Amino acid sequence: MREKNKKQSFVEVSPGSASSTSPLKRKLCRASTSGFTLVEVLTVIMIIAILASVVLVSLERARERTRDSTIKNQMSQLRSLAETVYTFTDGYEKFYEMTDEDSPDPDYLTVKDKIEEMEGELTVRFTDPDNNDFSSYCAYTPLVSGEDNYFCVDSAGDAAEIDGTEYDFNCKDGDEINCRTEATENDNGNDNGDNDNNNDNGFQ
Repeated sequence: MREKNKKQSFVEVSPGSASSTSPLKRKLCRASTSGFTLVEVLTVIMIIAILASVVLVSLERARERTRDSTIKNQMSQLRSLAETVYTFTDGYEKFYEMTDEDSPDPDYLTVKDKIEEMEGELTVRFTDPDNNDFSSYCAYTPLVSGEDNYFCVDSAGDAAEIDGTEYDFNCKDGDEINCRTEATENDNGNDNGDNDNNNDNGFQ
């Protein structure tokens, strides 16, 4: 009887049995098999998508500002070119010839091409070329960052961003031509066909 009890008291416990598994090991096993639920995965994907869209919008706005800055810089270069011509020739007739679309001056063409590369569209107008009046000029281009935003330079010394809903970009006001011609109800910032033949130098 003693021998039987003795044998029972020394029963060997196998390493894989539940009694030999520590609490820490059991917790690790449960953690490794639990994983993520479908709701958790979808939530993470949604958050990533929202953050990505915000970053893309911010990046696009930064690119637009960069293009606008380049356009403005090129318009300033154009104004400097016009004023240099005026200084040496006492007028803008030579500048008018430089902007001719059939044989443009290389310096002018460089400015024009750079503006178009940035998605702008350069227009240059003069007082009355048909009557050999080159006493003033106005040049403008739309900006990338806004539908009605323009940048304009003129012989009056203006070089500024202009709201196309407030000013008429025929640049024509009687005998004067400048950036600050107020838009009329009919024009609303668009070109007036009556003045196209007199003042446009071919760039629409």
